[in-house]
Amino acid sequence: MPERKYHLAKAKYNVEVSKHLNEETAFIDWAVTALFYSALHFVDAFLDGEDSLPKDERHPRKHSANSGSGNGGRGRNQLVGALMGPVQKQYRSLEEASRRSRYDMQILGKDAYDRLVVQHSEIETYVRMRMIAQGTPAA
Repeated sequence: MPERKYHLAKAKYNVEVSKHLNEETAFIDWAVTALFYSALHFVDAFLDGEDSLPKDERHPRKHSANSGSGNGGRGRNQLVGALMGPVQKQYRSLEEASRRSRYDMQILGKDAYDRLVVQHSEIETYVRMRMIAQGTPAA
């Protein structure tokens, strides 16, 4: 699955960017955003292997979609809620922190970033376990 490999590579890249921004710069807003996008790519890697989903849902184009809107299926947030319940709160927390740090000018401190790293790790672990259960490589 070339797309799964792409998403896993992007997840790794984004988490490394996040670590660099957190440790080496004052750009905590972008460190949080890169951490969220790493989680997003883990979700997309998992969805790519869900053969029971329609193609548009294995490769969602939006975070959220209105039901019946004709835009090609559920959005990523709806899919996380439907298929990844144990990490739904963590995913939404990362998404919200990313949005608020960029658009609401919310200042996030070191403690907030550290909590978000734990949430990211829980998502990564969950996705890797689910990929193993799908019978596909999680590397």
